[in-house]
This record gives sequence, structure tokens and C-alpha cells, in this order.
Amino acid sequence: MLVGVTSVKVHKATKKKDYDITKTAGYREAMDDVKNGRVTTYDSVDDMFKKLGINI
Repeated sequence: MLVGVTSVKVHKATKKKDYDITKTAGYREAMDDVKNGRVTTYDSVDDMFKKLGINI
């Protein structure tokens, strides 16, 4: 033991699982929005601001 250290635990590194974005709630919600037509597209950023009524 080291002075001032009461206990030390060493953990072995676990194998990191591959991240699958298709399993997330956000992905499923986004795909539901696409499926139900709740998506807006714009030709450009300027077009988006114009349609939102924001003058830059």
C-alpha cells in the first residue's frame, strides 16, 4: 500500500463493441420522419434562410 491510498483495483480492458447507429432511438425517429414525410429540403443555405423569413 502507498501512503494515503487505501485501495487500488485494476480492471482488464474489455473488448469494445462496434457501435451500430441503426439501433439508436434517434435513428429510428429520423427514419420515421422520412417515412411519414416530415422532412424539409432546401436547395441551399440561402434558400433555407429565405424560406424561413430570415434576412442575412
